[in-house]
Amino acid sequence: MLDQLNLRFKYVLAFLIGAVIAAAALRHGAHIYGGFSREEIRVGALMAIPFVALAIIVFRRIKTPPRCTKLGRCPDGGRSISGASLSRSSLEIPTQVVVPISPTSGCAAWDPL
Repeated sequence: MLDQLNLRFKYVLAFLIGAVIAAAALRHGAHIYGGFSREEIRVGALMAIPFVALAIIVFRRIKTPPRCTKLGRCPDGGRSISGASLSRSSLEIPTQVVVPISPTSGCAAWDPL
């Protein structure tokens, strides 16, 4: 567990260092090659923060439509794993596949092919 935390910390730290280097390179390019002053770059960056935050909020709320019914039963007789906690012991390879002969689940979009 501690190794996973250390590995995750290293990834986050590497990502943050990379983000700072990329921001510095963009700021340098906009200042030297674009002719923008430091104050103009600062104002533009501060004005962009609300728009980026709004985009993050909107895109996090968009979810894929549910594939199974409210009870968690799928048309093919399987169980929905969207809300289940998964561990290595619960992820077993099924040895038998159950396919119903006639769709009786009431799902109009069910296609056996």
